[in-house]
Amino acid sequence: MRTTISLQCAFCNAPLTREKRKVGGKLSFCSRSHSASYYGKTRFKLEHGMYGLYRKGCRCDLCRAANSERIYRSRHKN
Repeated sequence: MRTTISLQCAFCNAPLTREKRKVGGKLSFCSRSHSASYYGKTRFKLEHGMYGLYRKGCRCDLCRAANSERIYRSRHKN
């Protein structure tokens, strides 16, 4: 029989349920992105004016322009 324990995400405090195993002081996260954000281990930082941020959902003028340029470059390759 497996037992579950209740925990909280260390980044956003969302409730989690995990199977009981060794819980020797390790932090738990609800997603890998929250773990990376908590420890500051992102591969690179997305800033406004980058296609990656547009892809994540930002629709500011700078990110829209980056998306338009990406489309333009893909259509006009040498």
